[in-house]
Amino acid sequence: MIPSSRPLPTWLETLAERQGDLIYDISQSLLWNPVIAPHAYRSIFRQILRQGRKERFERYERPWVLSIAVEVLARYAARHPVRITPSEQVMLDSNPNPKSRLRHFDSYFHRLPFKSQAALLLMHKYKLEPRDVCATLGLPIPSLELQIEQSLRQLEDWIWSEAPSDPEAHRKEMLELIGDQSLSIRSDDLKFNPLKSKWRTPTLKQDWKKIWNELPAPIRLLAESGLIVVGMLVLIQLTPRLRLLYEQHIDRRLQGLIESESQLAANLPLSRGRSETADPALHDSEYSEEAELESDHDQIKVGRSEIWRFNVKTDSPAIMRGKIIQAFQMLGLPQETPGMGGIEAPGGIQFDILVPQSAVPGIKQELEKLIPDLPAQGYNELFTWYKNRSKKPIPSGYSRVVIWLSQI
Repeated sequence: MIPSSRPLPTWLETLAERQGDLIYDISQSLLWNPVIAPHAYRSIFRQILRQGRKERFERYERPWVLSIAVEVLARYAARHPVRITPSEQVMLDSNPNPKSRLRHFDSYFHRLPFKSQAALLLMHKYKLEPRDVCATLGLPIPSLELQIEQSLRQLEDWIWSEAPSDPEAHRKEMLELIGDQSLSIRSDDLKFNPLKSKWRTPTLKQDWKKIWNELPAPIRLLAESGLIVVGMLVLIQLTPRLRLLYEQHIDRRLQGLIESESQLAANLPLSRGRSETADPALHDSEYSEEAELESDHDQIKVGRSEIWRFNVKTDSPAIMRGKIIQAFQMLGLPQETPGMGGIEAPGGIQFDILVPQSAVPGIKQELEKLIPDLPAQGYNELFTWYKNRSKKPIPSGYSRVVIWLSQI
C-alpha cells in the first residue's frame, strides 16, 4: 500500500482532479454498494500510481484510466457480487406489470454480466465515443455493438416477458433510464486523499519509528529476542486450544447441518419421498379408483386419487417459477392454496399443490405454452409428464399436481 504520508505526485493530483468524479461514479454504479465503492476507488488510484511509473498516456488518458478502473472493479465485483433476497427475486419475477418492473430497473440491470454493465454505462450514461469504450474494454467495435445489443435484448426479455410489441420503444426507454441515472459525488476525503484511508495515522507511526531507531542496538536486539520468545510461548500455549475450538466449531456446524437436513427432509413435498399435508380432508375423504373425469383439453382423462407429475428443464428456474405462478392465477386457483409459491429444494424448485380435477388439463396446457418448439406428441427433453395412483387417499374431486423445475 502506498504510504499516506507521502505527498501525491503532481501528475496524479491533476489526474484525480480531472477524472476522479468519473471513476467514483462508475465504481458506485457497477458495484452498487456505497460501502465498498470508496475502497475500490482508492485501489484504482493506487493501481494508476503503480502503472503510471512505467507507462503514462496524455492524449488517451481517459481510456487508459478507465481500463485500469474496469480491471480493478471486476475483481471487487467478483468478491462482492450484488445479491437480492429470495423474496425480492420472487417479487421481481412474478410481477406481470412492465411499469412496476421498470421501477426496479437497477435490480434487472445488475443481473447482466459485468462487462455488459460497463459497456452500457460507458456508452449511454457517460456518452463516451465507441472507440474509447472499445479501448477501455479491449473489444473491437463490432463486438461492442453486439454485446450492447444482446444486453438490451436480455433486459427487454426480463422486463417485458411476453412477446415485445414495440422493441424500439422499449430500447429507447431502457437507454433513457441508464442515461438519467444520478451521478455520485465524492466526499472531501476521497477528493483530496485518493490514496489513504481515514484510519491511518502517519504522524504517530513516524514518531514511534523515530524513537525505535534512536534506541541503542543492544537494547533493540534484546527487545526483539524477548518478543520472539514470548511469541513462541504464546503460540505453543494457544495452538492446542485453538485446535480444540476449531474442532468444536466444526462439530457444531456438522450437527446444525444434520438437523437442518433432517428438518428439510421432514418438510419436503410428496414427490421428494414423504407424504405430509396441512389439509385434514386428505385423510377423511372417500377413495375410489374407478371414477374418472373426461376433459376436452387434449382428450386426457383425470381420475381420482391421481398424482400428475410434470418435469420442466429451463435455463432460469427462478423466471419460470414466476410464469407458473401467473398461470395458476390465470386459471383461477385460490392464492391461499398451499404450495402455490413453490419450494426451493436441492437441484431446483418444486410445486406440490392440490387442485380440482377440472384444473389439471389447463395446467398442462399452460406448461406446454412455456416450452419453446414443443413437438406434437407433447413432450421432449425439456418437458415430460406422467400420472400415477396415489398410495394415500385424496379428497373426492381433487388431484395432486407436482411440478419440478430443474436447471439445464
